[in-house]
Amino acid sequence: MFLRLNSSLVDWTCGKGRSICQFELGSHCLEERNPREAAKLFKLASDQGLPEAQYAVANWYAQKFTFKGCCGERNEQDALRLWRLADNQGLAEAQCALGVCFMDGDLVPQDDQSAARFFSVAAEAGFHEAQFHLATLDNEGRGVEQDTSKAVTLLKQASQSGLIEAHVKLGVLYTTGPTSTPEDLTLARNHFRVAANNGSPEAAWCLALLMCHGDVPGATKPEALELLHKAWMSTWTKRYVVAVSVGEMCEGGHLGRTPTKDVREAVRWYKLAVDCKDGG
Repeated sequence: MFLRLNSSLVDWTCGKGRSICQFELGSHCLEERNPREAAKLFKLASDQGLPEAQYAVANWYAQKFTFKGCCGERNEQDALRLWRLADNQGLAEAQCALGVCFMDGDLVPQDDQSAARFFSVAAEAGFHEAQFHLATLDNEGRGVEQDTSKAVTLLKQASQSGLIEAHVKLGVLYTTGPTSTPEDLTLARNHFRVAANNGSPEAAWCLALLMCHGDVPGATKPEALELLHKAWMSTWTKRYVVAVSVGEMCEGGHLGRTPTKDVREAVRWYKLAVDCKDGG
């Protein structure tokens, strides 16, 4: 309806070459579920050098979005070209996208040092996804010197921006640290709970394990079982680990109201884990 009522406005902005207006109208088209018109407007804005539009079109060319037919087939060279153009104008989103390409070896040869360089620039600009990815490299010592303390600092910054993955990663680091303290476990529980409450099945699984095996004040077995059920019923691609965990708990007698081992139930869950991993 917006486009029908404002077709003259669209024609005027395009005719005048107002790239920012074109980009804003394209964004509105996406909200109105009109991706073809959005792609047209984004391309116009991209051709005039607007970095946000260059980034959006590059994502389409790299098939980061699933709007069929909007920008043709996957075009790796154009995706890289537009990301680099946006990077040259200091767009943190494009710098992070290039970092992911180098980190994963997607569209370019795998290169952790180049990935870290792009992530560092975007992270310094406050882009939370870059902070998360750079923290991963820092924690693992990939392309940079291994520095867990720096990784935790970056993850805290990313989590404050609301990035759920950062909460999960912080929880894991606080739980698996070589000198984890009760205070660390409490911090881990808090981060896992934030992420689980925001729909992360991985966080629900981690929190359940922490409740069952860690010294977590206020933890209850029914709540842990509910979290495991939530993680198992999700679409998480690694939910087979939930079945393995439940199987181990059955085998060790950690489920139910009484500590009774149930090997048959454990085997059933192990089979579910294998079927889940093989069949997706």
